[in-house]
Amino acid sequence: MKRIVIIATLLLSVGAVAQEEIKVGSKYGVDINYTLLKTKEAKKKDVYLIVATATNTNDYDLYYTARKVGTAYDNSFTKIKVRNATGIFSKGRSIHGNNLNVKTTEGLLSVIKAGEIYNFENTFRVKKGVKPMITNTFIRQLKNYEDFTILLNASAVNGEWKTSCGSGSMSLDYGSQNLKNGIEEKTVDAISQVVNGKQFVWLKIADNSFVRQDNNEYTLSYNNDTGMFKYSTSDGITCDWSKI
Repeated sequence: MKRIVIIATLLLSVGAVAQEEIKVGSKYGVDINYTLLKTKEAKKKDVYLIVATATNTNDYDLYYTARKVGTAYDNSFTKIKVRNATGIFSKGRSIHGNNLNVKTTEGLLSVIKAGEIYNFENTFRVKKGVKPMITNTFIRQLKNYEDFTILLNASAVNGEWKTSCGSGSMSLDYGSQNLKNGIEEKTVDAISQVVNGKQFVWLKIADNSFVRQDNNEYTLSYNNDTGMFKYSTSDGITCDWSKI
């Protein structure tokens, strides 16, 4: 219904005639379709408006990781190209999912919701009388949520925890810590622990692994399957921390 409304509105606004909706790709249960509207016939070129959609036809969500570009993230998952366009659209335009701001070992996670329609519209030009040549390429591998190794985040950590090595509780808060070494300064992921009125900071050293800032003989490792921390000391003491 959403696609019909979009196309109908465009037809009324430009007085153009639409071609039929064409499927240009299908993978992982995601269908890629487009509709063309010829909006202008110039002396040497024809002008088209393309309305492209991606629909997750599954009854479950699909996930993928965004590609890091400089300091930003590109969360597109498929790209449509007009191969014989005369302008920059020959390089293609992408369709994007929803960013979840969830870190995995592969990068930031994005989602294509079940039954949702993702779209874009764009104008392009081809030589007069030439039929547009349109292709699609999936540029990300789409997976189930459980196929990813989720890294720690605030929602998983923040709150009250208990330890198997005693009857007390503690509060944990996930954030970051600025570290300075001479003139160099960097920010790392960190966990703030408050227990019996004392605060300790745990610095991330690897995926889901932390070392206590004031004593590197104390370590924490997080198990994604159990949702628990393993506390260890250099003299062999180990405890399990579980969220209350």
